[in-house]
Amino acid sequence: MAELKYISGFGNECSSEDPRCPGSLPEGQNNPQVCPYNLYAEQLSGSAFTCPRSTNKRSWLYRILPSVSHKPFESIDEGQVTHNWDEVDPDPNQLRWKPFEIPKASQKKVDFVSGLHTLCGAGDIKSNNGLAIHIFLCNTSMENRCFYNSDGDFLIVPQKGNLLIYTEFGKMLVQPNEICVIQDVSPFNVVAWHGNYTPYKYNLKNFMVINSVAFDHAAFMFESSLSLAVTKWGLKASRCLDENYHKCWEPLKSHFTPNSRNPAEPN
Repeated sequence: MAELKYISGFGNECSSEDPRCPGSLPEGQNNPQVCPYNLYAEQLSGSAFTCPRSTNKRSWLYRILPSVSHKPFESIDEGQVTHNWDEVDPDPNQLRWKPFEIPKASQKKVDFVSGLHTLCGAGDIKSNNGLAIHIFLCNTSMENRCFYNSDGDFLIVPQKGNLLIYTEFGKMLVQPNEICVIQDVSPFNVVAWHGNYTPYKYNLKNFMVINSVAFDHAAFMFESSLSLAVTKWGLKASRCLDENYHKCWEPLKSHFTPNSRNPAEPN
């Protein structure tokens, strides 16, 4: 499989089109009367359309066929997935779950959907308000079927093994120590798209913990209870408070320049 290329920038306005259909992404328009290649323009919304532009989440997709042109849905066995939170009475005691056994593919093939097990949740699916936490285990790829989560965005955290995820926006290879978020998208017939509401993944190795033992120093002033302004006055005051505390601040001087002063400090 060829190496995957990713578009970087969390929350950025991104775009892509199938190289087999150059010019399939309309220029200067979201919903032209006639789209290139006679594609169908549809908008995927992740927020209310009344939201300010800075918080609006949406993407425009240009499809071969409208997303409503599909065969009727059919019910399948729910397996270990549930939304009935009243099955078990609330328990105030400390609990933990034993690891789920991953069956061998030679004994029983289990794909991503069949291997979902609901752990806990809250809310009501009818009002589309709440959350659920599942454990997944699988030993084979999904063949001739796909998964559509109509309840909302899906956060996936692989623990063992890699996941090659096909989405309407493209492919993602998600490995342990990475996380990904998949929006509630449907059929795989998108030729081009643009917007800021897209699937994404994040490498947790890039996450900087709040401590001074990783690859960078956090702005400890923001996390302290001293309520000191990050100013020259605050730096001077921290010297008087604790010498070691002051040493934690020193590495920040190379990439953080205070641009204000204590209002009580004379000119």
